[in-house]
Amino acid sequence: MKNQKKGFTLIELLVVVAIIAILAGMLLPVLSKAREKARRVNCAGNLKQLGLSLLMYSGDFDGFFPNARDNTSQNVNWEPLVSQNYVQDGKVWSCPSRTTVQTLGSNSAYRYIGSGLKDDNATATGVTLAFDQSFNHPSNEWANALFIDGHVEGAKPSNKPDTFGNSW
Repeated sequence: MKNQKKGFTLIELLVVVAIIAILAGMLLPVLSKAREKARRVNCAGNLKQLGLSLLMYSGDFDGFFPNARDNTSQNVNWEPLVSQNYVQDGKVWSCPSRTTVQTLGSNSAYRYIGSGLKDDNATATGVTLAFDQSFNHPSNEWANALFIDGHVEGAKPSNKPDTFGNSW
């Protein structure tokens, strides 16, 4: 008797490769969604850090949030937090879902709208201080918002102007 070794045929190998390709095709979109969700959480964490900086600022200035209007234009920026060393790490200015990285408060991925507001407990959970700039997340499917009390909420933006308590 001869000892014959039988290997895989070409058809069997092609079937296995096709099955692996189909499984990979089903898995990649799931991994992509998980990666974007992780970026959203990181984005919310950056916004929370900015919120803590704003609360420290308001604690030092009798409850008032920075008046951050740029004198040369109508732009609202975060420079009072930077110039007075409330924020020192440039990474908080950037949303990880964006393709460009921002490291300065003047070109932040977040829009500050709390200029001149006072931190009073009556409106702490209902008034938005800051939120994501447009196009931070793919297809504008998600937005994070920072409230006066320092908490951050994320939601799918709607056409209603009051998604986060006031229009933005």
